[in-house]
Amino acid sequence: MGRKTILIAVSFSTGVSLLSALFFPGNRTRTFGADQLFNWNSENSPSAEIESLVKQEEEDLSHPAAEIEAATWTIECVACPKHFTEEDLSLRLDSADRPHLIYGGDSLYYTWQSGATWLYETVDPAGKVEGNGSLALDESDSPHISYYDFTKRDLKYAHRDASGWQIEIVDSVGIVGRSTSLALDSNGYPHISYNDITNDDLKYAYKYALGWHLQTIDSAGSVGIYTSLALDAEDYPHISYYDYENDDLKYAYQDKNGWDIEIVDSARRVGRSTSLALDKNGDPHISYNDFINDNLIYAYKESSGWQIEVVDKTGGVGGATSLALDSGDYPHISYSDYKNDDLKYAFMDGSGWQNVTVDNASDVGKYTSLALDSSDQAHIGYVDYLSGELLYTRQENPAWDFQSIDSEGTVGGYNSIALDMDAYPHISYYDFTNGDLLYTYKDETGWDFMRVDSGGDVGGYTSLVLGDDDQAHISYYDFTNGDLKYARREGGAWQISTVDHQGDVGGYTSIALDDTGFPHISYYDFSKDELKYAYFDGSGWQIKTIDSEGGVGGSRSLTLDAAGFAHIGYGDTELRYCFQDASGWHIQILEGAPIIPGSTSLVLDRHGYPHFSYTADIGDSGVSIKYTFQDANSWHTQTVQKEWGRWTTSLALDSANQPHITFVGIGFRYVTRVSGGWQSQVIESIGSVGHYNALALDADDQPHISYSADWPHFDLKYAHAEVEKFRYILLPIVIKSR
Repeated sequence: MGRKTILIAVSFSTGVSLLSALFFPGNRTRTFGADQLFNWNSENSPSAEIESLVKQEEEDLSHPAAEIEAATWTIECVACPKHFTEEDLSLRLDSADRPHLIYGGDSLYYTWQSGATWLYETVDPAGKVEGNGSLALDESDSPHISYYDFTKRDLKYAHRDASGWQIEIVDSVGIVGRSTSLALDSNGYPHISYNDITNDDLKYAYKYALGWHLQTIDSAGSVGIYTSLALDAEDYPHISYYDYENDDLKYAYQDKNGWDIEIVDSARRVGRSTSLALDKNGDPHISYNDFINDNLIYAYKESSGWQIEVVDKTGGVGGATSLALDSGDYPHISYSDYKNDDLKYAFMDGSGWQNVTVDNASDVGKYTSLALDSSDQAHIGYVDYLSGELLYTRQENPAWDFQSIDSEGTVGGYNSIALDMDAYPHISYYDFTNGDLLYTYKDETGWDFMRVDSGGDVGGYTSLVLGDDDQAHISYYDFTNGDLKYARREGGAWQISTVDHQGDVGGYTSIALDDTGFPHISYYDFSKDELKYAYFDGSGWQIKTIDSEGGVGGSRSLTLDAAGFAHIGYGDTELRYCFQDASGWHIQILEGAPIIPGSTSLVLDRHGYPHFSYTADIGDSGVSIKYTFQDANSWHTQTVQKEWGRWTTSLALDSANQPHITFVGIGFRYVTRVSGGWQSQVIESIGSVGHYNALALDADDQPHISYSADWPHFDLKYAHAEVEKFRYILLPIVIKSR
């Protein structure tokens, strides 16, 4: 009695071909797909139908990626300097005339001066913070802040006590919370004016023993931005604000009879950038902008009504006003000269208005905050827009003392990732702020950071590879000299060399190591629009021009095959594939349509066949993410994403030769090919994310991705996920023949 043994591979994952291995007499093995289940005749060998399916190839070349439930991605902000916007700046002086400032952008920050030292705290790291944050200090000089949470679209309030920062959501109905202004009453309770963006209303919130109380103060038309709040001696609120439907300056105040609303100025397009202060008699004073004439205007109320004065009519002035009254109730105003990008300051004395240019060194003053000390000297917080510095100046008659308090950073561009033998990520990247090449890697203790090269503006178009000893090798571009450079880590130190300096060379670099550990680099010659290739042979660098036909664009990807021959994907007017064999170099055109320079990613599979991902320009229809690969028969092209995509793609093949691609489309996406098509996941979708992405798979085929986020700041982020593995268990079935 004979028998046949069948080993059936059972998949515990959906969407993947189920492989079944059948063992027959003569030690023959055949493989079948899951959708080709057995037409089995136990009396005979497998049917002819099964035999005809042994080598049938699955191919569906037109299905775009289908959305699937996303895996749980772990996202780390590896190198994320502060980013702040000018409009969230607010300055107050404490009881000892020491400055305190809040500022926000990617998070909400607070800084204050203690002696000669500035101290810093992150108040709220959760999401972006925008919309005229406002600071107040209580009797103990503890900070209280109102602000708009841009991510959640809520009005929030933070205050610091002995246990730290306490954060509350004040209003979350609709989109609310921009243009906030905060004041504390005599009992230390907060009062906040703000804009209801959903309904275009002016709103007011105050806290008391029972909690928060919210009111809509003005809902006539589109109102309620550029709010400024002050409390009078009886804790009644007074608010100046802009009516942007009628281009008027308005003023609302509460007394024992309720709320009153007045139009202060309607003669022109006026009322932006309002700032309000109350004098000793509780009468309002307001600074604001005349948008038509680009003048700084000042209004104050007396018994006969509102009086309006032009403070500065030099044109292009009056933005970002901040008003304070001195001990004699004379007004002082800091403001922006946006025509000349200067910070200006105006004050009234016995002879009239005096206007001073405080800082004209750069692009400064777009948003300002003013406070007067006990000697009526001015203190102003503002931002240098070009350098990304938070600045503070104080008046020391007749001069001004300037300090740089904090600065933004822009890092994470041109990043490249590689995994070491323990699957820890290593990343090379560019510091836009300082023009340096940076390198970071993770181990069991966390992230370590190194500044590899700071000689000029260096570090563009980085490409990273690790040697057998896990030491880093990096190719990159020297912006200052237009050179291709190479850095390797050896014995804890970096060895840096210039590979090519003929012309403007070194864009879109890609590096690989051969079996001897020597580097090979493909790169772009900007001067001649040529593809070049350099390799180290032990005695020096050998440099060759590979493609001089023009239109080569950027070389994004180089890989070496098992024989050490180079394969390169590149182009801009078309996708080109250049490869080397024993007979020399060969060039093929794979895509006739234009592609996005630098978007190409090339990988060789275990059989030595090339696979490409790239971004194709399809004209008026936008761009598409495409995947092209070669097999024993021919080339095949698939459209991965028919919606728009942009910037770089990154491709990796798993242990089953299946492609994994990252790209920016609607959100930052990760796609994999499975039976019948592509499956897509969104890694991150809030903000502008996914630029300069680089993908690597570990030994378990799990994805690790470096990318830039928060354009144009280019924070460096790292994402990894436990993606479902396709596992098979071989189950023996013994079939007895009769």
